[in-house]
Amino acid sequence: MDFRRVAFLTIGIVLIGILAGIESNAQTTHPDGLIGKPSGWISAGYASVSVERELPGFDRTRFGAGMVLPATSFFTFDASYALENEDTLYHNYSVGARFRFGDPSKSNSSVNPDGRVARPVLLLAYEGKFPDVETSNYRFYATIETIMPISSRFTFGGGWRYYDEDHPRQVDEFYGILNYFPASYAPGREYENPDGVDGNPSFFLRGGGSSHGFFGQLDIAAPLKPNLTLTLSIRGERIPSPYVRTAILSGHIDYYPGN
Repeated sequence: MDFRRVAFLTIGIVLIGILAGIESNAQTTHPDGLIGKPSGWISAGYASVSVERELPGFDRTRFGAGMVLPATSFFTFDASYALENEDTLYHNYSVGARFRFGDPSKSNSSVNPDGRVARPVLLLAYEGKFPDVETSNYRFYATIETIMPISSRFTFGGGWRYYDEDHPRQVDEFYGILNYFPASYAPGREYENPDGVDGNPSFFLRGGGSSHGFFGQLDIAAPLKPNLTLTLSIRGERIPSPYVRTAILSGHIDYYPGN
């Protein structure tokens, strides 16, 4: 089976379904952008992997792009594709959906960039990975994540990942989430930039582990204007035995047309 074709076909089917089911109240502000209007992002990252002293380390680079579309007030769909260069070139793709238990655009409601306070958000995602030279060596994992905005400045949450096969470098099977927004939206300007208030950074912290090791990650988002956000991501991974340490630095640009 050619998994590259499967990957692109899956993403295409999802996007067609999204466009076919878009809610009529397009242009309504939303934590993921404008309802009915897709937004996009691009990213680039570099990882330095250190192993035991007698073994050489190696580097890893990654370039990706994706699309996010709030189809209704309650459902958002996304898809992405990335190239990762390690010992060989890998193709990565993902499709996912977010489900909101409460209309985030409801008037007179307390909100933060993740949505309405005290209304949980559920994320489901499927991700696949396969090498360029041997597409039959295909791996996938599924993610279940939930977050809860608890005030205009804080969001808590957690997630779990299911891998189709065990691998000694998987360190994020379980993780917790803490998001902090130093500035709150002014009345009438909710979600003007979905990542926070223009000119004020937003902080996204997550950390967890597996039976093999643990990780921590900090994302610092800088909303520059209503339709543009720059994000710096710093991540560290540690596997005690056999010893592997990974440091990852990446950048992310989000663009929200129409905001």
